[in-house]
Amino acid sequence: MTPAELQGLRKEAVQRFLQSALLIDDDIELISAIDDEPKKATRSSGSVLTLEAAVPAASKPAPSVDAGDTSREPLSVKRSISKNSLDAKAITDAFLSHSVICGIFRPAPNDDAAKMSAGAAAHADIIIVDWYLDRGSSQRAKETVRQLLSEDARRRGRLRLIVVYTSNPGRSAMATELLAFLNEDKNTAGLFSIRDAVWLEGPATRIVFINKSGTTGADQEQVAEAALPERLVEEFTRLVDGLLPTFAVSAIAVVRDAALHILALFNRSLDGAFVGHRCALPDPDDADAFAVELLSDELRNVIETNGIAETFLGAKAIGAWIAGQPDRIFGDGVAMLGAELLHATVANGPTAFNKGKQVKYGDATKGAPTPIKILNIARVFYDDDPSVLANNKRLARLSTFRNEALGGAPMPQGWVPFLSIGTVLKRLNPSADQPPFLVCFQPACDSVRLSGDTMFPFQTARIADGKFHLVLKQELLDEGALVIVDGKPRDAVMILFTRDEARKRVFAVKDDGRYIFVDKDENKYQWIGDLKPMKAQSFASQIGARMHSVGVDDLEWLRRSQPED
Repeated sequence: MTPAELQGLRKEAVQRFLQSALLIDDDIELISAIDDEPKKATRSSGSVLTLEAAVPAASKPAPSVDAGDTSREPLSVKRSISKNSLDAKAITDAFLSHSVICGIFRPAPNDDAAKMSAGAAAHADIIIVDWYLDRGSSQRAKETVRQLLSEDARRRGRLRLIVVYTSNPGRSAMATELLAFLNEDKNTAGLFSIRDAVWLEGPATRIVFINKSGTTGADQEQVAEAALPERLVEEFTRLVDGLLPTFAVSAIAVVRDAALHILALFNRSLDGAFVGHRCALPDPDDADAFAVELLSDELRNVIETNGIAETFLGAKAIGAWIAGQPDRIFGDGVAMLGAELLHATVANGPTAFNKGKQVKYGDATKGAPTPIKILNIARVFYDDDPSVLANNKRLARLSTFRNEALGGAPMPQGWVPFLSIGTVLKRLNPSADQPPFLVCFQPACDSVRLSGDTMFPFQTARIADGKFHLVLKQELLDEGALVIVDGKPRDAVMILFTRDEARKRVFAVKDDGRYIFVDKDENKYQWIGDLKPMKAQSFASQIGARMHSVGVDDLEWLRRSQPED
């Protein structure tokens, strides 16, 4: 696979993923539908229009309009078409050709565009907004963009492509003006920077400025309505550049495609069978997890049967990704891996790596280079040590935790964590001899339907000075501390908690933005996160195996001669 072929697959994945766009413009008309003779009103099946002009004046009486009200025009009066007007039909038809539904919002002068579009914007894959939603003023457009980004930040971010589609020349000046406006707000200050003088980059966000066709004095190419969707596919493709982003967008795309099919599988004819299953269970609430597993297995099956991981994360794709960085030196400042060794390692792992020869460069002036170890091979894909450590920590947390207090995914409104196997806590006021962290090992079945105050077993955990088990994120701007879990039975502690009387579990309470557990003795513990079930069970199995180990006085020569497991 070549870099160009990988880019083509990425673009195809984006085209498959994109389903919706929202266009916000105060100067948009059904230009191509205007005719001197009244005709039957029609609407493109894929368009979501808020245009009153979509209904010909002859089809219904014109409503009375206050002579002083300039926010809306009578339907009986044909709107004048300015040179800056967008053709709604041309745009929606163009998006339909890419299988994307484009909704259109034309705000009136007194409308709160940001507030009125917030609901649709939360679900749209692409947001398109005119720079001047008021004649000669960019204020409402900037407020709309800022409110969207503030809400994204409040919800811990999301992938966001915002396009300022305007007939106003001077894209660089607009980018500078918008950046200054965003930096005035505490929720967006410092999150964005200008790239190539004409677009803004932020966390999982790309804001581009594109000139409409016919823009006077435009500093770059102009894009007509019919060509806009194709251009936005290219912009979105840049937003998901990378191996894992491409894998994720493709996986979600096939899940979207299969969503209605999966919904059809879970039809109401199965209700009786499910209720019967619940009734027959010794613990009926276990049916909840059964249902979740049924659905998640279907989603996983869709991704696996479509071969998404193999296509976008296999050796061929990674080889193309490496080849697409011809100017990069894959090294750590002292030793480097040649292209042949790197490709062989990607395809065949440590066996190929250990047989390869590394090359000295950079600060290594004599002698053999200090070899890169296979465990640290990720270093060659980053520019410095802090970058590789930070990203290894992020991936470690993503692979370990299903919920995190300071993770990337927002918690649903009203959700609070409860104690169960895998819950990780931090003591808020530990004594000098107490390890600061605790990992709960109460089995899930013993964490629900509690009859009263209940003891919960925990293993202690502490900051590691060498080997470690977990990466725990405690501060918003830190990627996490390296922590080792004390795995011996002697390191276990039992803590008494009081159940929630109604729900019969031990829940945290929200306190100043944090989730806090309080034990029977009023000691407080900050919730760090919940381990993934299999990770938590793996820890529990290791501790159980330790308890079942048998000490035997054996001949040392014989013991050391035995093969390792």
